[in-house]
Amino acid sequence: TGAMSGSHIIWKSMAKQAGVIFVEDSEEFWDMIHLMAILKKDRRLKKMEKIGLIAPGGGNSVEMTDIFTRNGLKLPELTQETQDKLAELLPPVNTAVKNPIDLGAVGLIERIFITCCKLVDKDPNIDVIVNFQPIDWLVRAEENFGNKGYTRSVARTFGRLVKNRNGKRILSKPLIVLSPNFNFPFLTIWSPQITKLLFTLKPQFTFL
Repeated sequence: TGAMSGSHIIWKSMAKQAGVIFVEDSEEFWDMIHLMAILKKDRRLKKMEKIGLIAPGGGNSVEMTDIFTRNGLKLPELTQETQDKLAELLPPVNTAVKNPIDLGAVGLIERIFITCCKLVDKDPNIDVIVNFQPIDWLVRAEENFGNKGYTRSVARTFGRLVKNRNGKRILSKPLIVLSPNFNFPFLTIWSPQITKLLFTLKPQFTFL
């Protein structure tokens, strides 16, 4: 395939004209394959460009906002009603409620980020919800909270947001859970928990 190399601009223009999804590196390539694999073949998705971003930490929020906007997506300000409800839920210091939503120090508490997903889901300015929860942070939270099975509980709760025990959706909008791994050596100890976290999730929503 090396013989196919050439002008990046030409390749990108060709891909756009052909309706191809263009990726910049192998990591994006495998993420996109995963996304395509879990989408239902008979379901056409409408264009969604207005992102509601939920993340623990201002740095993560800013970095992801830059990536989204650089790729043509938007992070519109939430309605005042949604902001007021989020402000009641979150501490007044080291958080943000306009969009992106910075959960601050309480960002790894399940009740907090799940409630935020539900509130953002009802906001008319948002098309799709993106929740950032690194896997190793959740595992470390399980250890710090002394709550055995916490990561599995989080996985089940996310699954029930899109399909509960009665087969009904709680969220009306698509949910994307971004769960990178920033500390692989740490996770080698916790591989059983991580395996459960990944495979408990039903493919009704994206988990990258």
